[in-house]
Amino acid sequence: MNKVIIYTQAFNAARTLPRTIQSVLSQSYKDWIWFIVDNGSTDDTSAIIFNAARTDCRIIPYGLSHNDATFWIKFFRMSLENYLDYFFTIIDADDEFKPKFLEKTLKFLLDNNLDAVACGTEFVNDNGNGGLQITKQRKLDSNLIIEGKDFADKFLQYRSYTNELWGKLYRLAMVTEEALMHLSDYHYDSLTVLAIFKNAKRVGILSDALYRYINCGYSFSDSVIGINIYSNKYTSSGIEYRMNYNEINKAFCEHIDYLSSYGKISDENWDYLSAIYTGWIYENLLTLYMSGDKTGIFIFNILSE
Repeated sequence: MNKVIIYTQAFNAARTLPRTIQSVLSQSYKDWIWFIVDNGSTDDTSAIIFNAARTDCRIIPYGLSHNDATFWIKFFRMSLENYLDYFFTIIDADDEFKPKFLEKTLKFLLDNNLDAVACGTEFVNDNGNGGLQITKQRKLDSNLIIEGKDFADKFLQYRSYTNELWGKLYRLAMVTEEALMHLSDYHYDSLTVLAIFKNAKRVGILSDALYRYINCGYSFSDSVIGINIYSNKYTSSGIEYRMNYNEINKAFCEHIDYLSSYGKISDENWDYLSAIYTGWIYENLLTLYMSGDKTGIFIFNILSE
């Protein structure tokens, strides 16, 4: 059997975590271990995690006394030492796997000798009262295999699948220090996936929508992983809302470096990257405007080709 590591880092997820746990326990593929980290929650998250671990020995609980974003990196370094031949996947504490997520992604990966596979996603709104409504699906019409120059030539086809760490199955050996170094960056998730894809020889996109991203109006991952640009250092309630070249421009440059590793960047990909970059600037300017902070200063450097 092929062992799969599942990872979840949860903060104050008592309302949604039971649903996530049930989706993992319902997997048709059974050969997995699941590390669930309570990231210093102040609600019943810890009790839910440790109760689940008592009923299923495949669940390995961790309890942190405080919110520690760096634990994410520590976990992967530990995994690389102890589980290098395993596969791994991530599920957020408010999301769900479809029942055959592990079975189908692993089979697709093994059948096609892939280093990573992404699947389609159902995007769902949670009204807070138990009501779930599918708002859209992100899926291809047919499966896609990417290798060699395909990583550049088919960038527009698969780029949206690099936006998040979840909804994928990876060979753990693909997670190098280069990938881990992005876990504290702006758009850490996308940059980490790009670094993993860059290490990979073959990547696949499975057309089936097997992951459910559930929008609860608040992302638990914002509180547990990477830099939350809406609080702490990058606060819209202070004098400055600073998003400089170390954030937006660095993320943009990483995308350029990624595509450049496969040769000269095409005009089509340049136009696409420019649109992404403009979108990031707009997104953060809009956040500042909506904050109502009239003293805020938004700082960025325009990067020319």
